[in-house]
Amino acid sequence: MLYQTIAGNPLGLSDAALSYLTLALTAEQAHLSFLQSLGGEALATNFYVPEQFLSDKTVNVTTCAAAEIAFAGAYLAATRRFAELGEPRLAATMAQHAASEVEHLTLVRLCVSSRSTATRSTSA
Repeated sequence: MLYQTIAGNPLGLSDAALSYLTLALTAEQAHLSFLQSLGGEALATNFYVPEQFLSDKTVNVTTCAAAEIAFAGAYLAATRRFAELGEPRLAATMAQHAASEVEHLTLVRLCVSSRSTATRSTSA
């Protein structure tokens, strides 16, 4: 989703916002590479987003925020499971990835949304 938001800049974001989102996308690619190095495989190759995703900032933020929250939750669940399995280094890495996802959530809210949308999204 970050790639579509960045590519061609359909939402008219500032250069700074595009830079921040590009850094977030780079982190996502690093997460994927790490998980694949452990034998992880993608469970899905296609994702569907609302039709207005690339034309409506509120739809974009809401959709990206939902994904980032889900990713953070998955990494936190993995943190607990690796700790239970006696794998402290993997647990720590998953916790770091969860923190990174929350940073991405903040970046999306700040870079894409208007001030009023970011306030509403945060209070939900």
